[in-house]
Amino acid sequence: MQKSIEGVLRGVGQVMLQENKWTGLLFLVGLACSSMYLAALALVATILATLFAYLVRYPEERIEQGLYGYNATLVGIGCGLYMEPCLLGAILFVVLSILSAVVAHWGMRQKYLPVLTSPFVLLLWALLLFELFVDPPLQLHSFTYPSTSGDNLLSVFGIGLGQVMLQANYWTGLLFLLGLLVGSPRAVGYVVVGYLLTFLLCLAPFIDAGDAQSGLYLYNTVLVAIVVSGKPRRWAPWALLVGTILSFFIQYLGLSMGISTLTAPFVVVVWMLSGLEYLLRIRS
Repeated sequence: MQKSIEGVLRGVGQVMLQENKWTGLLFLVGLACSSMYLAALALVATILATLFAYLVRYPEERIEQGLYGYNATLVGIGCGLYMEPCLLGAILFVVLSILSAVVAHWGMRQKYLPVLTSPFVLLLWALLLFELFVDPPLQLHSFTYPSTSGDNLLSVFGIGLGQVMLQANYWTGLLFLLGLLVGSPRAVGYVVVGYLLTFLLCLAPFIDAGDAQSGLYLYNTVLVAIVVSGKPRRWAPWALLVGTILSFFIQYLGLSMGISTLTAPFVVVVWMLSGLEYLLRIRS
């Protein structure tokens, strides 16, 4: 039982690539500060995915590391934000939570690219397309939770961290930062540098100030910075610079086209950096 509980908490922590139960707990508390409803959905979805992984006998080590849970965490939040509470919504919530573990398992069977949050992105896009073309009334048109506006560097930083889990809330972001600090102090340093780079990019005249203040340009660069923090020191600074710029402009293109990008820019950029790292390794 204890291993299962810790696996669930690590699953929540793995949203920011932290295999740490205390980090996961702080992330849940941060979510609850924004919305108890979304925090409950995130927790239940992670439990469902983790239990399913145990039932079908996925590798136990990966389950305990939380690798089958974190996409479900995000799927649970996404379902709460994009679906009306109803019987069909509840059924889809369960199905998508379980599917997130299945897709993650398929992804981990190949060794070329990290899975990251690609299952979450694919499943949420599938949900949005389903609502658009099959069942428009299922779409939740508004969701109210305590959001804060960013009018200075610190508040935008907090909101941007909160947006990693789709929460535009300064206090949520600060609790996420605390959880990240518990899991990896080095990652926090890279996140701060990545934020400063993102802030400079947001000064461009074509960037909408409202989007920048809502943290919409920061959360993908935050995730890129966390990944880069685990790279060798000779490679990490350049990867952070290139990854931040690429992630920023992919997000800009997505927002300009009216696309719900979710964490797709982060996934694409890390895949690109992984490919580049592989090529450089071959040449050296």
